[in-house]
Amino acid sequence: MEGKYVILKKNGDYKCKTELTENDYKKLLNAAKILEEFNYLFFLGCNYIKAKDDFLNYNFSQFNVLETDMFSVMHNALNAIATNINMWETYLKRKYKDDKEIFPFQDDKNLGKSYFGLKDSEYYDNNVEYVVAKALRNMSTHTEKPFSEIWYDDNYNRHFAIHTEHLLANGNLNKSGKDIVLKSKKDYFDVIEVIKQAYEIVDKINNDMVNLLLKKDWMNFYSSRITIRDYIGFDWDGAYLVSENPKYSKEHMMFLNITNISKNAMDNILSIAAKSL
Repeated sequence: MEGKYVILKKNGDYKCKTELTENDYKKLLNAAKILEEFNYLFFLGCNYIKAKDDFLNYNFSQFNVLETDMFSVMHNALNAIATNINMWETYLKRKYKDDKEIFPFQDDKNLGKSYFGLKDSEYYDNNVEYVVAKALRNMSTHTEKPFSEIWYDDNYNRHFAIHTEHLLANGNLNKSGKDIVLKSKKDYFDVIEVIKQAYEIVDKINNDMVNLLLKKDWMNFYSSRITIRDYIGFDWDGAYLVSENPKYSKEHMMFLNITNISKNAMDNILSIAAKSL
């Protein structure tokens, strides 16, 4: 006995099913996977936002707060930047390793830097604050506070300084980073401002990367969206593609190959893509 293929829609306690042929199910499933890929692309481009917002909205001048709490907010902000970079590189190597536009300097032995990596290096070479932010992340990862001292201005605003000599010690920077920091001729850096400027750069790199990939695969996204719409209509919320397993009774039914089709998420991506074209 073959399983049934259905579109399952649920609103509150109300469920409705639309049965599909196996061919239609496979067609829809392929389209849904493409939309999921774009949904993941959208996630990659903003997976650091919560840590960024937590950092920007945190009042570092408040009293009655533990130093470890402030350190935690800084650590999360710095770590989110590094995680964003690592996730992009993993994704690009998995999906675009043969794409010369994404890996323009690849040869038979290695891929070379990705488009994302090249952008990251470009900002690193031209922005000392970005260099310092990456060094601070290395420090906080190895349980070292990402600042040398705390001081207060005349309005009792709290500031965090990282001394240049502190940055240059303990392998926090590679040779290129050291040269950039020394060239700045600064004795110290304001940690809060450094992280803020680093996030401005991260926003730019992520926007560039998302826009490039949306343009490359726009037709796949657009045609898949139309395929889903033709079968489900415009109300996608709560809609799933389901392969029902006949080995289980209705009371213990297992839903396999579940693919969530979120219209709101897709509309967000559509809006971003339209602006980038």
